[in-house]
Amino acid sequence: MPRERDGLARGLEVEAALAAEAAWELRDAVASMAGFHMDADSTLDLPIELGGDGSLSTDKVILDAEEHSLEVPAVANPLEDSNERMNRLIVMQKRLLEAQKRKRSISSVHTSNSVHLDTQLTSSPTRVSPVQKRTKRVGSKKSLVWKHFDTGLRGQDPVAVCKYCGQIYACDRSTHGTSTLWYHLRSLCPKEPLKGQDMQRKGQGTPKQSYSIEDCRKALAEMVIIDEMPFRSVEGEGFRRYSKVLQPRFDPPSRITVARDCMQRYIEEKPKLKKILKNHRICLTTDTWTSSQNINYMSLTAHWIDDHWKLQKRILNFCSIADHKGETLGKRVEECLLDWGIDRLFTVTVDNASSNDKLIEYLKSVCEDWNGVVLKNKFLHVRCCAHIVNLVVKSGLEEHNHSIEKYCSIVTVANRDGTWLIRFVSKSYTYP
Repeated sequence: MPRERDGLARGLEVEAALAAEAAWELRDAVASMAGFHMDADSTLDLPIELGGDGSLSTDKVILDAEEHSLEVPAVANPLEDSNERMNRLIVMQKRLLEAQKRKRSISSVHTSNSVHLDTQLTSSPTRVSPVQKRTKRVGSKKSLVWKHFDTGLRGQDPVAVCKYCGQIYACDRSTHGTSTLWYHLRSLCPKEPLKGQDMQRKGQGTPKQSYSIEDCRKALAEMVIIDEMPFRSVEGEGFRRYSKVLQPRFDPPSRITVARDCMQRYIEEKPKLKKILKNHRICLTTDTWTSSQNINYMSLTAHWIDDHWKLQKRILNFCSIADHKGETLGKRVEECLLDWGIDRLFTVTVDNASSNDKLIEYLKSVCEDWNGVVLKNKFLHVRCCAHIVNLVVKSGLEEHNHSIEKYCSIVTVANRDGTWLIRFVSKSYTYP
């Protein structure tokens, strides 16, 4: 019996200590529900009742018109009835659970109110959704796709704008990746910035070129046109070796195939140029000459100012002609203008050859009824200033033609014999 009583006493002491701790937690919960904040060194100021002798009574607190007991039980009497003791502990546990629930509900209300207040102070007075979005991820943009997109905000959501076509995509990094942006660049963008390329997602970002024989032939034709190379240059042994190093799978075509590719390129680009020329006033320059094979040629070049105030020029025609007569030249120029759809003709610049005067007269008679005529073609004829200066210089040098011939013969001899040139230069310095 003494051992059982000692064990029961120790158990009751533990229960009493736990009950005291639960009472203190209940007191903190009631304080938080009442809107009080307690620091470690501060005292709790609660609405409590005074005792009969004027002393403070902290055994109960009135909150929301309800009376809550905060009595801390003393160490239980070992001889106390166990059923009564268990009932007291159950009641205290229920009070503690109810107080904790009310504490959590009040703290959640305080949190929502503070968030709503911060939103009103930092943003426009719009309705705030009760569902808070998760925080946007902020970090450095390492993908190569961002070189082709600008970033911004649409409302509060980040968006990406294509630099080429202006298409807008959502780019919240917490919910969106870059696959949609890559697909837009490869397949949807009308400018096709990645056509024929497979950009690597990782590494140094070196574009991985895909092989296409059509693209190689088109690039070869453009090289021949831009550099004004002869067609037979693609059949040279050095060019073929160089081409094999660049792309072993590409077999350079023959000169006939390259000529066809250049003509096909001309056919593809001609409608684009016609559309540009249709919206501008055109100035023409033309010239004729005879080759060493005794073949007559004529070139026709168009000049205009584009929408960005830059001077542009394109060769419209380069053809052989029967002779240098003015009427023949005028008919070929008229055919070319009609072929290109040019009716807003401003000036025609030619040299001082007599056949060009006939050319201008023919054009004036032909295009006088055109819609783009300026002052009835009064200022259509423009003489080439460089040709005039050339004629002036030649006429002035005719008076000293004999001396010039002597100097020319001296230079010819000096170029043949290097030792004679050295003696000539050394003797020329001896004269004052």
